[in-house]
Amino acid sequence: MAHDHDNELRTDFLHWECGINGSIIKVNSLDRRVIFDVKVPQIATPSGVTMVSDDSLLVADYNTLSLHLVSSGGRWLKQVWTAPSTRANIGDKLRGVSIESSLCVCVTECGYAYVFDAVY
Repeated sequence: MAHDHDNELRTDFLHWECGINGSIIKVNSLDRRVIFDVKVPQIATPSGVTMVSDDSLLVADYNTLSLHLVSSGGRWLKQVWTAPSTRANIGDKLRGVSIESSLCVCVTECGYAYVFDAVY
């Protein structure tokens, strides 16, 4: 019975990810049900999203190799990072972003990884 109870506790565990057509979605992690879906027009193609705080998200732009701070309601706040053009290959795309401890990690399609202080 303890296992069932654990599942019940997890049913409202939500996280943010990129949906289709450039949208950012909030999903129920247990049954993959979409809770919230928003299109953020300032970001051409979101390719990775991670939660920064209760009301803000860090979103990677696939096309421009840049990161944007977005409110959890979908409002664009500001651009916070762009990949150094000297390192990024022509045609490279930003695949995803995550925050580990106090560091931000971005990985590109061509295999580059950028690590920098996540404090903006």
